[in-house]
This record gives sequence, C-alpha cells and structure tokens, in this order.
Amino acid sequence: MDKTMILLVDADAGRRHAYREALAALPVEVVDAPNGPKAIALCASNQYAVILIDLQLRVGDDMDGHELASMLRQNPLSASTPVIFTTGGRAEPEIRRTAYRMGAAGVLINAPSEPEILRHKVRGMVERYREREAQTRRLHALEQELRQARDDLTRQKSEMETVRRQSTGDLLTGLPNRMLFEDRITGALIRSRRHQARLGLIYLDLDRFKAVNDQYGKAVGDEVLAVVARRLVSTVRASDTVARLGGDEFAVVLEALDSVAGADHVGQKLLKTVTDPIPVKLADGTQVEIRVGASLGMALCPDHTDQRNDLLMLADMAMYAVKRDGGGFRIAAAPPPSQNVVSADEFRMRQQAQ
Repeated sequence: MDKTMILLVDADAGRRHAYREALAALPVEVVDAPNGPKAIALCASNQYAVILIDLQLRVGDDMDGHELASMLRQNPLSASTPVIFTTGGRAEPEIRRTAYRMGAAGVLINAPSEPEILRHKVRGMVERYREREAQTRRLHALEQELRQARDDLTRQKSEMETVRRQSTGDLLTGLPNRMLFEDRITGALIRSRRHQARLGLIYLDLDRFKAVNDQYGKAVGDEVLAVVARRLVSTVRASDTVARLGGDEFAVVLEALDSVAGADHVGQKLLKTVTDPIPVKLADGTQVEIRVGASLGMALCPDHTDQRNDLLMLADMAMYAVKRDGGGFRIAAAPPPSQNVVSADEFRMRQQAQ
C-alpha cells in the first residue's frame, strides 16, 4: 500500500520525534514543520491526509495553532484537510470549544504519550482520505469515459456527415451530385405544383473541355471545373440548385421564376459567366486564360410540362440541339407527347448513336 502523507507542526524537536515513533506502524509518511511559515510553505505544494498542529505553537513566528489553522483554510490544497490540534498539557473546555468551532477534527492531549489513541485517530483520518481519493479517481475515470464517449459520438457524427456529403455531394466542386440533384428536382416540382410557380431546369455541358485536359492536364481541368461551379452558384439565387452531374455536365434548378423572359435572361447570364475567360496559373508559374464554350438547354414547368421525366428529357433535348449548332443557350421548343416519353438517359444514348 502506498504511503499517505500527513503533516506534523510542532516547535519541539523531541515531540516531533516521538510522533514519528508513534506513527511508524501506520502506512503514512510524516512530514514535519517546526513553525507556521514552514507549514504554510509545505501546504502550498502538497496535499495531506491530516494535519497535526500544536496549539501552543509560538517559536520563531507570531502565530499560534489556531491562527495557523485559519491561514491553512485559505489555501485550496489544505482548505478541506482535517486538522487535529495537539497540546502537551491539559486542554481546557474553552480551548476544545474554540478548536471545534474552527472545524477541528479532534483535540489530543499529550498525544505522544498515548500512541494508541494517536494512531487510532490518525488511522481513521487516513482511511477516510484514501476513500475520498479512491472515489475521486473513480469519478475522474468515469468523467474520462464520458468524455471519450462524447468524443466517439462526435467523431461518429462527423464521419456520418462526411459519408453523407460524399454520397450526395461532388468532391471536386462541393456541389450536389446526381443523387442529390434527383431529390432536389423532385422537391422543386412538388413546390412548383403546390404554389403554381414557374420552374426552370437547365442542363449545361461544357464545350471543348477535353482539349483543356489534353493540353494542360487534369489538375488544370479540375480547377476549371471548380471555377465554373463557383460562377454558376454566384449567378443564381441561394434558393436555386446547381449540381454537377458528372464530368463537365451540370444542372441548374431555378424556382419561382417570374416569366419566360426572366428564365431566358438567367440562362443568358449563366452562359456568359461560364464562357468568360478563366485565369489559371500553371505548374511552372505561367498565367494563362482558358476559354471553354458551353451548351445550355432549358425546360420550363408548367409551360412545357409538369412531369418530371418529360422535363428532364426536354432540357436534355434542348441542350443537345444547341450543342449541334455550336453551343449557346436555348429554351425547349415544345413538350413531347407523354405517350412517347423515354428516359433522359435513353434519349442521350439515341442522340449519341446518331
């Protein structure tokens, strides 16, 4: 069993020796001080299970045992340490009452001459101190476990959020990916029908982007895509959605449009912001301006259709039509017959096969 420290404050060297002899059988380390200042200095850096103070302490300083005990109560390390007052002679009732009023744990008379009583009293204090220390350690361990559990939960939430972002967000641009776009367009159509508001869907495909990758490398191509994404987001409202569908393909969902003319205006702005020169610094430090073209096709709800698949296909058809003509922006001409509707992916495969 590790030894616990107790502090003995007594001006008489002989009594201090007698105390040590009496307490030698206990698992304690006796630290002694001949006066108050020394005791205060020791309590400033150590914690003790119990402090034994001679009531008549007045050698080389101006404080007695009561005064020393009061001063030790002001030190955080010794404020709650039990104090046992000792006296070499009779302890008058008033002395005892004063000691207990000060919160003393006991008053021992001629303690060194009655070692059994001294050991009994100190042993009880030490055992309670050890119990408190054990409880404190258990409490600290529990707090550590709780902190660890909170940290684990926070980390798990962060990992789940990362997985969620990675599964629904584009890692390069930070935009919603195709999966999240599918949810966004569905929700936007529901709101459009509920509020009888016009909705616009734009498919956007960059032109001559492969040449950028071939000439400057993938890193520059990725930077161009990131710039395009930022420009698209900055051109539309916060309530609108810009998504990257993959490669150099993007989609924009515009909600609550005022008019067809307003929709056309937004489409033209998007075309301009994408095709404006993009300044890029190459690996060798050279600054170049990269120009890419773009093909944008827009379909409107309810002007063209309020059906999801029809809207997707109309936007795709408009985009491929304008791409065949060399790029630009075009609003779909008319809705397809519902009975002849095919999926956007199937339409695209047919267009590529032509």
